[in-house]
Amino acid sequence: MPTGNGWRFLAPGENQMTVPHPPANPIASFSAELRSLAADRTIGDLAGRTGLLTETVKLLLAGEQLFSWEVTSVFLDACDATPHQWRPRWERLAREKGRRVWSRKYDPVGAFPDPDSARSIDEFVDLMQKLRVHAGELTYQTLEDRAKVEHRRLPHTTVNAVMKKRTRPQPDLVEAFVEACGLPLPERRRWRMKWMELVAQGQGDHTATINGAQAQQTVPESPSPPIPIVSSSAPLAESASTADSAPDMPPPAPKRLIRRVVLGVSGAFLLLAGIGVGRLTAAEVVETPILGGPPYSLIQDQPLSLPYKLPMSRDWHLDLRLTLGHTPEGGLQNCTYYGQMLVRIERPGASPLEYKSLLGHRNLTLPRIPIGRTDSMRIVVTFKVVGRPTPALDGPCQLTLDLNGSTVRAGE
Repeated sequence: MPTGNGWRFLAPGENQMTVPHPPANPIASFSAELRSLAADRTIGDLAGRTGLLTETVKLLLAGEQLFSWEVTSVFLDACDATPHQWRPRWERLAREKGRRVWSRKYDPVGAFPDPDSARSIDEFVDLMQKLRVHAGELTYQTLEDRAKVEHRRLPHTTVNAVMKKRTRPQPDLVEAFVEACGLPLPERRRWRMKWMELVAQGQGDHTATINGAQAQQTVPESPSPPIPIVSSSAPLAESASTADSAPDMPPPAPKRLIRRVVLGVSGAFLLLAGIGVGRLTAAEVVETPILGGPPYSLIQDQPLSLPYKLPMSRDWHLDLRLTLGHTPEGGLQNCTYYGQMLVRIERPGASPLEYKSLLGHRNLTLPRIPIGRTDSMRIVVTFKVVGRPTPALDGPCQLTLDLNGSTVRAGE
């Protein structure tokens, strides 16, 4: 019998086991079925069959987000399933999440190309072409259209010139290209870093050589369970066992996760992915990207401290680009309208440099900040609410901070 508060009394003969439960998170349920398909295959085995990183496979099976059809199809094929039989269900999930469902020429099967196998820039571009074909022979115009949905620029004319090796792409274009082919963040970062490594080796170190060191990361702080920690040799059946109950939660930003820097107890500086030691001379101008990767978590009134180790002690300039986003728990418009970013750049033995964004602006660009002669620096960002929001904010603002596009420059 129904009651006014939505509960009902058990009918005669019913018990708690026979009363229907609310439906589970559909994405978590979908991931659970993918795990059952994988049977006793290990994470490492699945990574080898799909050509994906073990990190990507773990995220796919965690049940917290719906991956692209390209990734899903390749995973199904690796589990000896028939992708087109799963396509209608994937499309329903995608539409429920407000995702664009693209038409396809065929369902991708077999392992994705491995960017780390490239030994030269030409070989890397050949692998980009293979990735485009593998994803369904996507036209250059389709790639551009897909990139626009993710708020990226990927002109089809530029892609055409790159594929014909008439020009070399910038790292951002490589990343946008890989994303348009359906690959998630860990894979995009992998392709971008390999490209920068090849450019550094093939152009006389006009960019610093990548050494692969990365700041430690944690999973996003959210109500959902953490991504299972599974070794690449462990059986899958013993890994992500809790994903079935993961709540249905929108992603914090398109195809992105939130990252936090974990500082070591010793206080040593963390090496940032993309910064390495190259052959630097006084006549060279070196532009070293700061790979923002996933956005950092930025909570109101809690300073976010980002320490960086530079390749060597010399004069540096910093081009800093900061963009605010939001987490599922915290809004963006109401917070940024009444708040601003306070930026402090610290260098050993020098006075700190301080900047702030305009009130109500979610972007801050600071070109050519003179860092001076140093081999390390620390960027501290704090978000402050300086007005009185109406309606009042429900708790502190929980935002994200994106550093993509920031670079450190050296040279004369």
